[in-house]
Amino acid sequence: MQWAKAVLGEGGLSEGSDPGAGGGKRSHWVLPSLILSIFATYPSSVVSILLLVEIGLSFDQPVGVMAQMRTLGSVVGFLSAIAMGALSVRFKPKTLLLTGLLFLGLSALGSGMAPNVGVLFALYALTGIGTSMVEPMVNTLVAEHYPLGERSKVIGWMGAGGGLSYIIGGSVVGYIALTGGWRTAFLGYAMILPLIGLILSSRGIPSLARQGKKEEISILTGFRAIASNRSALACLLGNLLASAMGQGIYVFSLSYLKEVLLLSPGLASTIFSAASTCFLLGSLACGWVVGRLGRKRATVSSMLAFSVLTVLYPLLPGAWWAVALIMAGHLFAAVQYSASASLSLEQLPGARGSMMSVYSASSYIGYALGTSIGGLALLYSGWGTLGAALGGLGLVATAIYMVLARDPTTEDT
Repeated sequence: MQWAKAVLGEGGLSEGSDPGAGGGKRSHWVLPSLILSIFATYPSSVVSILLLVEIGLSFDQPVGVMAQMRTLGSVVGFLSAIAMGALSVRFKPKTLLLTGLLFLGLSALGSGMAPNVGVLFALYALTGIGTSMVEPMVNTLVAEHYPLGERSKVIGWMGAGGGLSYIIGGSVVGYIALTGGWRTAFLGYAMILPLIGLILSSRGIPSLARQGKKEEISILTGFRAIASNRSALACLLGNLLASAMGQGIYVFSLSYLKEVLLLSPGLASTIFSAASTCFLLGSLACGWVVGRLGRKRATVSSMLAFSVLTVLYPLLPGAWWAVALIMAGHLFAAVQYSASASLSLEQLPGARGSMMSVYSASSYIGYALGTSIGGLALLYSGWGTLGAALGGLGLVATAIYMVLARDPTTEDT
């Protein structure tokens, strides 16, 4: 079984080995390829959020029905992420990344040409497959092509790419929709970006050779490694709860500004764009924060701040207090998002693909949990309960990271 050690590292799948040391000469196109790949996972989502009413009118369907295309995409994404935990053991990260970008392009193409609601739902769901392949493989490729000291900064840049996609996407999709409708937004924006990312990544990301016979590796190898590592499990549970808590800021805060504080839709949208800018800045700052605090401390401190802000923004009187807290929440959320991903990436160096795929699956569960809890809180109680419930999940996640997670790259636990 010496070939297995070569593939998985001398320490097998333990945290002590790091086969992706990121050494050697690196192409200058690796970073833009990875950033564009992450950017390409968002356009279809932006179209479905901004133009949901217009899509529903085309098929004579209410918004509530059309919104379920996003729910179906999330369910498919979760199932695909679990499957990726097995596939990542057998296939190269670059191959899976390119396949995911192809799925994103095909999904946008099919969505833009869908003749009826059923076809639209089925083809839009491919977005979940594409995203669940691209996101974990981007993180895995960061570890393959960058040394340890640079990874947190690069992962932060990936998060910034996501924030930038909402800032740019809102304007671009709105303009395209005014001139060509929602179908053109899918075909002229959501389809084009994944295809550009596919071409750039295929040329710009070097293919690293794998040793050993991949067909002899059990597809359960990565899952077994995760299940036997307490810190890895803690990172997954912490991410699930943090993802649930994040819905308080990402999904509900804009509605709070309009429904409770009575801000106009235009002003609320402007604030949302500014909050997205804060997320971008927080992502760019992640490398600096991790460099000074370490991965675990950066995750714990930013998550604690994010949780407190989630609890407070529906409680403090005055519109501008709430706006300030929402802005700060996006800033700390970005640091937490990138720092926790960086911490999880280092848990099992020999099984990064599996770890980050299951990490992505835990995010999908968290998103659904947070949206459900938030909706029930608003239905039966109010905004204060929503903040307390979701912020409470964040505090539990903070405790889990603090007590059970460890950073294998340092002596600090």
